[in-house]
Amino acid sequence: MPRAIRTVRFDGREVTVGFAALSASGSSAAAVLDAVHDGDTVNVRPLGDVGVRLLGIDTPEISFLLPDAGNRFTSLSDPRWETFLSQSLDANRPLRHRLPPALVASLQHRLSSGASAANQLKWAREAERFLERCIVDDARVMQTPAERFRLFMAFAHEVMDGYGRFLCFLNRDQPARNKPEPRPPTYNERLLAAGLALPYFIWPNVDPWRRAPSLLDAVPPPHAPLQLTVTSSEVSGPTASSPGATRPIRRDSEALQRARDHVRRARAAHRGCFDAMDPLLLEPFELRFLARQQPPERWVIDLTARDGRLRRPVEYYTIPHPED
Repeated sequence: MPRAIRTVRFDGREVTVGFAALSASGSSAAAVLDAVHDGDTVNVRPLGDVGVRLLGIDTPEISFLLPDAGNRFTSLSDPRWETFLSQSLDANRPLRHRLPPALVASLQHRLSSGASAANQLKWAREAERFLERCIVDDARVMQTPAERFRLFMAFAHEVMDGYGRFLCFLNRDQPARNKPEPRPPTYNERLLAAGLALPYFIWPNVDPWRRAPSLLDAVPPPHAPLQLTVTSSEVSGPTASSPGATRPIRRDSEALQRARDHVRRARAAHRGCFDAMDPLLLEPFELRFLARQQPPERWVIDLTARDGRLRRPVEYYTIPHPED
């Protein structure tokens, strides 16, 4: 079934569009008088599936936009991915000259040491199978056939991304905390604990499973003044008037610390993609920015530091551990 909300190209640009019918009344559509709530509100139901993007985590890509294939989503099993990755930082590629030499050296070392499309696809499949098993097991615990299995979604600040996917924390729908058995952690946390997802804490959704009253409340005052190492004219990012430029993210959140601990323990135990013999060598977002041939865009803060200093997007590699 096609997506009810999806991105299409219109007049040369990408636009997010959606398709819906009037809300259901029993097995049929509601009467117009029932569906229209007032002059600016109509109750509708999506025509098609709606995707969900699990917040706070990032897993390897099974397919992505391959530049040398007309920017079509192409499986990582396609041999053209290996060719592209091996040449992605060649001297004639513009991206090479937009990244710090030390980051180029780090990426090139990993690309020449096994950071292949096959390596990315292996861990993508492992994450996919793990999530499938979680859902199947949860349906069994809830004694619910797949067609009636219900999921619980908890949203943070942004409810939907530009691809028409819900952004949320996802779990089985279990109203009673301890019936039929204690409610398990969310799928987001389970993937982190298994070492099959990397953390992807993006402001203002950096405090998992908590919604602050406002964007400013999502970033409490720092222990030390924030310092910017570059000006906004050097690279796009926070300015003096934006919340991220005046306050760093909250480090004392119990939920955020728990998520970080999941990753730290998985890494220490060489679990999942931290496997000592065959680890994931390119982080998923690294593969994406290499494929887009654009440098990373998200500013970074070191959760182990207390200086509140924002680091440029291309300085992410200076922070050794992903949970930080």
